[in-house]
Amino acid sequence: MKVLRQVGRSLELVFITGNHEDRAVGTLTSDGSVMIAADINSSARFEIDGDRITGLRTVHHLDAGSGDIRFGATVLEFKAGA
Repeated sequence: MKVLRQVGRSLELVFITGNHEDRAVGTLTSDGSVMIAADINSSARFEIDGDRITGLRTVHHLDAGSGDIRFGATVLEFKAGA
């Protein structure tokens, strides 16, 4: 996860995996301990504790190839790095 831009408590984010990038928006709570993020296919709630972020993400999208609706749930864990 990379923060592209921050204005106050609003964030523009990109989530990067080995072969894919998803742009998202996020909002921080006033004390900075929680972030809610959403992109075109998912939403997530993250707990922020020092240099660690743990989140719960739900995915929901229509698969263009099959026409099936896809659902998923993931636990995400990040550690800040340079």
